[in-house]
Amino acid sequence: MELLPADYVLLGFAFLATATGGVCGLSGIIAFASALGLSVFSAFVLWPFALARFDTPWAAALAVFVAAIVVYAIVRAILKKTVNIMMSQPSDSILGMVVGFVLAVGFVYAWARTGFFAEHSSIVTGVSAYVR
Repeated sequence: MELLPADYVLLGFAFLATATGGVCGLSGIIAFASALGLSVFSAFVLWPFALARFDTPWAAALAVFVAAIVVYAIVRAILKKTVNIMMSQPSDSILGMVVGFVLAVGFVYAWARTGFFAEHSSIVTGVSAYVR
């Protein structure tokens, strides 16, 4: 199997996600994903209120963005400290590496499942034969 440029990007992403998971640990990944989800949810909830309160959509968008960043920072800090207290450091790093690698594999699976531009990657082309 000949690797195409997109395959090198996928392998680099897998390495980066695994290394980042090892450095941040499972607590960092859980805190990031949860905080990101809650901040996006809060932005969707606050958008109608901000449009009614501000004169221009740009001002409303800026207010919602700042509120989402504040929600993200608070939730991430609370969750990271809570999960760090419950888990020891070596197991946190190992589980973070596993979750990072699973994230990269999930990305390849999702790409193969959709089939968009699959011809640009030998890895995705090989995987798509099994997931369709």
